[in-house]
Amino acid sequence: MNMVATWKQAILSFLFICIVQIAYTQVNQWTWMHGDNAKPFYSQYGKPGYGSTVFKPGAREGSISWIDASGNLLLFGGNGNYGSGVSGTGYYNDLWKYNSTTGVWTWVNGDIDANVKGVYGSKGISAPTNKPGGRCNSINWKDTAGNYWLFGGYGYAIGTSTGFLNDLWCYNVMDKEWVWVSGDSTINNVGEFGIRRRESQSNKPSGRENGIGWTDNVGNLWLFGGKRISTSGNEYLNDMWKYNISTANWTWMNGDSLPNQTGIYG
Repeated sequence: MNMVATWKQAILSFLFICIVQIAYTQVNQWTWMHGDNAKPFYSQYGKPGYGSTVFKPGAREGSISWIDASGNLLLFGGNGNYGSGVSGTGYYNDLWKYNSTTGVWTWVNGDIDANVKGVYGSKGISAPTNKPGGRCNSINWKDTAGNYWLFGGYGYAIGTSTGFLNDLWCYNVMDKEWVWVSGDSTINNVGEFGIRRRESQSNKPSGRENGIGWTDNVGNLWLFGGKRISTSGNEYLNDMWKYNISTANWTWMNGDSLPNQTGIYG
């Protein structure tokens, strides 16, 4: 191979590396999709079910989210200072959808005010007036039918005081209504463990925030750990639960019924 051919090959190799690097860099860059880049970060709600480029949730933390069958983002609740209602600071129960194609937010359900109490209705029966109370740091799932589930968190049940929640809710995407499925309509409940790995109608996890959840291959909801606070201070949990959607029962599967337990690794 002569000198000219060698230089040509080196130049072509260099150009190829540069093109690949540029393409890679472009693919792996952030894109600002929506929302504000300066204060104030207030919500703009509009009418439930109607989207617009000017609508947006206010700044918040501790929200939960789901992805629907079309790849759109669903956002619920959280804690913040930028609601647009009379009471704009505190815990939210609003449900939003972000259309990933049009870039438009739609207020779907819930209230424009913060610190709203829950409306539970009858357990297992949906109603247009049902709604979880304002809260943050809940645990979330999506079932095989595309419905959105949430458990607990910190915020409001039916009373005027905040606390740790153990209520289980399902948002039915067909009816567009919330259903109170399981748990309590009051705060700071310690739960009912029953017998490990034995399903029972009376079983229920204790109130908590910041646990994690996942679904198994038949659609059951699983829950692990979290945190609550008692008179003795922070309590960290390592209990694992399964909620059988078919039977509507909880099962304590593993872990401890008492908080602040050390791990056993083997």
